[in-house]
Amino acid sequence: MEKAMADRLGRRECAIMDAVYALGSATPGEAVEFIGEPEAYDSIRVVLANLSRKGVLRRRRDGRSYTYFPVVPSEAARRPAMRRLIDTHFAGCACSAALAFLDMSRDELSPEGLEQLSEWIAENRCSNGSVDANPDAVPTEAVLTAAAG
Repeated sequence: MEKAMADRLGRRECAIMDAVYALGSATPGEAVEFIGEPEAYDSIRVVLANLSRKGVLRRRRDGRSYTYFPVVPSEAARRPAMRRLIDTHFAGCACSAALAFLDMSRDELSPEGLEQLSEWIAENRCSNGSVDANPDAVPTEAVLTAAAG
C-alpha cells in the first residue's frame, strides 16, 4: 500500500489486510478463520469488498464467493505499515520502536542478527557519532531480520 492508502485504512481494514498478506490471497471464510472471529463473517466479507472498491485488493469470482488478492506486494506495503505503527504507538520515534522490538525478541536474537544490527548502525552513523535521523534509514528490515533470528 502506498502511504496515502495506508493512512486511509482503519484498524479493522488493516487487520484484514494482514490476513490477506499472510495467506497470499483469501476468501472471506479464509480471512475469518485466520483472524479467528467466526461470528464476524459478514462484516469481514463487507470489509473485503470495500477494500476491493478502494483499490487495495483485487478479487476473482470463485463459485458463489470471491477470492481477494493484494494489489501491492507485502514488501512494498511494509514500510508505510511500519511508519503507521511507529507514529501510532511510539510517538513517531523509530528508535523506541526498534528497541521495543529488540527487547521483545531478546531471547530470539542470534549472533548473526546482532552483527547485522551493528553493521547497520555503523553504516548509518553520522560524522558526529549519532545515527542518521533520516526516516528512510529506519532499521525496519534489520530489526525484523534480527528478530526472526
